[in-house]
Amino acid sequence: MAVFRGRLAAFVAVPQGDDEYKEISSLISKSLEEHNIEEMKSRCDFVPELLEACKRADLLIADITEINPSTYYVIGASQASQKPVLLLSMENSSAPSEISGFKVLKYKPGNVRKISELLRSWLSDILAEASPVEKTR
Repeated sequence: MAVFRGRLAAFVAVPQGDDEYKEISSLISKSLEEHNIEEMKSRCDFVPELLEACKRADLLIADITEINPSTYYVIGASQASQKPVLLLSMENSSAPSEISGFKVLKYKPGNVRKISELLRSWLSDILAEASPVEKTR
């Protein structure tokens, strides 16, 4: 169980550049803002800043549509730290077998309404776990 202190921060690992990811990235940003959760991003390279951002975050939202070693690195670091992790993937992608035991929320590019509702529900559950004193700074 993660211990939350102050305003929560979410590390977001979503591929950049392609239009298909801009929609999901925007949806994540809006949901985090609605829940007053700070959004943290870092270059998806193995640099010291990546681990530092992961350490500072209280939770992780990661898109695993593309196989990216640094994304799996932050997933492992977050799980080892017992932080909540939400995995997302486009519908027709296949997750590696090592992650097949984890719940992955699938979405269709251009139709992310369902994932929006599930994301908001997940974030609400995370906030409910934090005590009122811990949620405010």
